[in-house]
Amino acid sequence: MKPYCILNNVIFLHIENNYTDSENHKSIEISAIKIKDKVVTKFDTALNPVRSDLLIFFENLPLVSHNTTFEEGFLKVDNELLNSLELLSYFFLNFRRLIFNI
Repeated sequence: MKPYCILNNVIFLHIENNYTDSENHKSIEISAIKIKDKVVTKFDTALNPVRSDLLIFFENLPLVSHNTTFEEGFLKVDNELLNSLELLSYFFLNFRRLIFNI
């Protein structure tokens, strides 16, 4: 069996803003790291990034972030959103099976 890395074909996303709700926000910075086909690329912009640039970078890859509820309202994209804490808990609970294949 060929090994599979769950950290492939995914984007890790971080958004800084000056409001707490997604409707009344002004984005200060968006940073994202894309791992696609084992190639790592970075997107980093400050002060109200252009939405079309984000959509091009995101493609249709899943997005991993700390606050998926906010990101969903802020980004308004169709990408799958994964909560980083849920993902971490999955790894933690399944660590032995994932690492040692038991």
